[in-house]
Parts: sequence; structure tokens; C-alpha cells
Amino acid sequence: MFSAGDNSRRKYFYILKELGLIQSVGFVPGKAPFRKHMFAVVKGMEDDPRWTRPQIELYPATKYGKKGYLRLKRKGLRPRPGRRAAYRK
Repeated sequence: MFSAGDNSRRKYFYILKELGLIQSVGFVPGKAPFRKHMFAVVKGMEDDPRWTRPQIELYPATKYGKKGYLRLKRKGLRPRPGRRAAYRK
């Protein structure tokens, strides 16, 4: 069973990986039957400004939050959901 913290952490690492800020460097043994996934910062990305707000960089509409998004929707202005074009697969 996973706690909410595990899911948040997993999501955060996924976003950092998608932005190209971290890379997988392998696995180490953990509590059986699980292994620990190890990551490292990509060389040259240590001072990248995307570290400050990675989720907003990947998904721009998240900067409005739920209330802001609903407020814009009521006004007929809806931010485009989904990934920023630079990161689409």
C-alpha cells in the first residue's frame, strides 16, 4: 500500500524526468521485493530556472489552481489544459 506522500513524490520525480532535469542511474536493493530507483541531476541543469516551478513548466494551467481555473471558466476564458508544446511526445 502506498501513502499519499509516495504518490506525490512519484509524480514530482516523473515531472522532473520529463523536463530533462534528472535521469535514472539505476536501482539498489531495498526491502524485498522492492528496489530503490536512483536518480541524478543531469549535468549542466543544476542552475536551470525550471527547478523553481517544475509542475507549472510542464502543465501551465496548474498555475491557476482550482479556484482560479473555475473563475476563468465562468468568464468564458479557459486556459488550455495539457502539456506545454515543447514537452509533448
